[in-house]
Amino acid sequence: MARGQFPLGVVAGLAGLWGLLRLFLIAAGGVPGQGVALQVGEARVTAIHLIASDGGERAPRLLVAAHGGLASKETLLGACWEARRRGADCLAVDLLGHGGASAIPGSRVVEEMHRALRVDRVLGGYREVRFVGHSLGAALGCGGAFPCQASVAIGNRAPCAESRIVWGDVHRALGLPAPFYALSHVLEPWTPGVLDQAVTRVLGPAPAVDAPAPGGGGLARLGAGLHRLLGGPIAATVAVAWASFVVMMVLGVVVAGWVRRAVEAPPWARGLLAAAAVYAALAVGAWRALWFLIPTQGSDVVIVGLCSAGAIGVARGLRTLGVRAPGWGVLLGVVLGQALGICGWWLFPRRELAGIVMMMPMLHAPLAITVAVWERASRARGACVVESATFATALLATFQALLLPAW
Repeated sequence: MARGQFPLGVVAGLAGLWGLLRLFLIAAGGVPGQGVALQVGEARVTAIHLIASDGGERAPRLLVAAHGGLASKETLLGACWEARRRGADCLAVDLLGHGGASAIPGSRVVEEMHRALRVDRVLGGYREVRFVGHSLGAALGCGGAFPCQASVAIGNRAPCAESRIVWGDVHRALGLPAPFYALSHVLEPWTPGVLDQAVTRVLGPAPAVDAPAPGGGGLARLGAGLHRLLGGPIAATVAVAWASFVVMMVLGVVVAGWVRRAVEAPPWARGLLAAAAVYAALAVGAWRALWFLIPTQGSDVVIVGLCSAGAIGVARGLRTLGVRAPGWGVLLGVVLGQALGICGWWLFPRRELAGIVMMMPMLHAPLAITVAVWERASRARGACVVESATFATALLATFQALLLPAW
């Protein structure tokens, strides 16, 4: 039972704006594609298949795109959208242990992950197959699963010639020294110049910028206008994808604020419901555009449940001792989330990939800052340490559980 007025007008307006931006994304060339699940040997590989032809007929060329560690197939959709514009089909795949794919195998890890990348052999029907990989995906695919002459690595020194490797330079554009390359590395899947270089090296030059986008009619004219306005097709799709995500994120925080203000329930329940509202909005906003944010492993539920229960217990203890300020609850969530990231790296049993799991504690800092902003923006008058701790911990634990590769 709830008291207080639901912000229907605001939510409806944000939802409408999100829908409009998604339409703009499709017009600019960011089509959602078809989700597929392919059986490659004993592994189940989830992917997004984009067909260049509006009629559904396959092109003679296929680009296979593989994301980096702790990411998902959606993070390289920008490369697929550009491949489609250049007349090639594209398949963005989840590496084993990521997204909705099978867990990382217990033995022969690298060999099995190489094998799972060859989704083209399952699809069949393509005369030419090319490959683009980012970070871990590049390490597995370039010169491994695919020959160097048919591959391009993004952000990884793959065993191929330097001409087959593309590096991001966002840190340089910001005037930052070389040690800050990590910032560029994280942003490479959404850096227009990086995507353009990578796709050009495997598929050749792009058509004219003002060429009509696939779809014809008004959508084509709208797409061409977005390309000119935002600096080209890749920049347009990346910018609109992020804009639509931000709008849905704001919608989630608005609903979370209403939950925390109006729902009559114990503080821990309000915290969990508010966190669920934010995360559901993020999952919708990122769908087939930026990231895969839907937990698919049973272990994800266990991790979030245990961390949230621990946060509730500790926060109740703090409240008993007279600590009631919501900020202490956020701090508790940050500490528990960081501890989860460190434990995930320390206990991860597949030592071949333990290096990428080390990124979990590193990524925790920006995630913690973001969650702290959401908590403050959605906080209602009278919020207590238990509610805030549950909200922050549930969100941070879900992020960490999703980042941890399944095994």
